[in-house]
Amino acid sequence: MTVITTPYDQVMQEHVDMEGQRDKIFREVLNYHRHKINILQIGAIETLDNVLFKIGSGWSDITFGKHIKEYGGSLTVCDISLDHLANSKIMSDFIGYDCKLNYGDGIQYIEDRYDIYYLDGSNDPLETEAQFNKVIGFGKKDIHILVDDFIIKGATLDLEKYPFTVYNIEKGLGVLHYGE
Repeated sequence: MTVITTPYDQVMQEHVDMEGQRDKIFREVLNYHRHKINILQIGAIETLDNVLFKIGSGWSDITFGKHIKEYGGSLTVCDISLDHLANSKIMSDFIGYDCKLNYGDGIQYIEDRYDIYYLDGSNDPLETEAQFNKVIGFGKKDIHILVDDFIIKGATLDLEKYPFTVYNIEKGLGVLHYGE
């Protein structure tokens, strides 16, 4: 029998119990980077309250954070909600990984210093396309770009030019290994 001592222990237990297909894909991408990496994530943890929400939400911070804790690097999270950023801060403090939080539109924080870009902001495909184009515009090679809810957010991306692998998870998870 597991004894849960704090709300954070419960969140972590729920994450382990409900690890889904998204987490497996995140780990596959992270396995490619078995070294110190920097990750930019647009979209923070929306809630820590509802276990059922986890099924449709990646809680990617946790999976990315565990990798960073083991191999080094950092996670930069951007969001337009202070509440969501607070949830990401709670998890980074609890797990113990480096997390930089940025309040505002994620596109302003896209820089060429990241190895993984996780685009999980609003459901506006033009916003995602602008973020994607900014990342691609750096010309940086050997990076991963992940787009959650791909059938919505990735609707305007050129799949012939940029051959994303799209996993049939919820509304799709698109993964592009760019510049191999």
